Amino acid sequence: MATINHPSAVKRVNETLKGPVAMVLSRLLPELKGMPSAEVYDRTLDDLDLLERCFQMFRTERRRFSTIVVDSRNITVNDDDTALRCGRTLQEVIAMVVRTAAKRHFRRVVAQPPGAPPRSAADELYESIKDFLLHEWQVPLVPTYAGMTPSLVRTLGTRLLDIREIAELRRLIDDPAAAAAPMAGPQAGADSPAVPTVSDRVAKLLTPDGQRLKVEAFNAVLLMPEVRAVLPNSDRVLKVTDVLREVGGVQARLLLTGLKLSPEQFAVMVITAHGLVGTDVFNRLFGMPGQPELVLRIIARAIAAGIGEATSLAQCAAFTRLLFASAGAGAALH
Repeated sequence: MATINHPSAVKRVNETLKGPVAMVLSRLLPELKGMPSAEVYDRTLDDLDLLERCFQMFRTERRRFSTIVVDSRNITVNDDDTALRCGRTLQEVIAMVVRTAAKRHFRRVVAQPPGAPPRSAADELYESIKDFLLHEWQVPLVPTYAGMTPSLVRTLGTRLLDIREIAELRRLIDDPAAAAAPMAGPQAGADSPAVPTVSDRVAKLLTPDGQRLKVEAFNAVLLMPEVRAVLPNSDRVLKVTDVLREVGGVQARLLLTGLKLSPEQFAVMVITAHGLVGTDVFNRLFGMPGQPELVLRIIARAIAAGIGEATSLAQCAAFTRLLFASAGAGAALH
């Protein structure tokens, strides 16, 4: 994985948003017409309705951004998972924008307890939820997120990414105890047996709060001869389960759903990665809170390499070795 300097990448993203992107948006949206670029940036991030329209405009008029959304060779990027010239993918940039808008909104509306340090309640909420702010469809939900408590966010964990309806969020805010219960899926008809969705299958691999992997769900997986054949130190089962125990729910859900991995494929990839980068780096990347944006980069690389549900375990291991061995421990975090 190529080394990306984090502060430099963020600076380049912000400069692009405040410059070329703001200029295009000011030509497309009447309320931004004639505004200086810096004002467009702040006006958009401070108005969630406007930000939602900007995302919609980008999707419908993407060709107008073709000279901005480019890779390191200055070639237009037409997907959300290819690294851009700034070193980040479009998906990562979207997550950065959503988080910034959410933080601003929380600081405007979250009630501050008497005597508390300035902005502490808003910042505490933001810190609890930021790892789950990943998608543009979440923008209309931000005002409702503002009514949540950090405790409720932590209880829901990765299940927050399954909730797209304001009414459902409000129900959980009004009845936090309901958040601890499994979320109901669509009801199957009498003549149509329920087929487990990807989300259902992933939920079975996570703890009830969605915060970590359910290690016991992998017991049978780790004893499979085909899994043991491709894992380093596969005879040290206790050590292998310790590796899985440290994986955060957000990172696990991203990998499992983003690549449609089986439990066997997932175990092979994360345990192989641990063997290459070591415990400290592994926990900073895949643990709690971990670094979801970097996991998204791994997913993009894996998709580009053709990794998916049909990939053999040996190929999963080989891809992971190539990715992390060539990057080195330090580069894996940038």
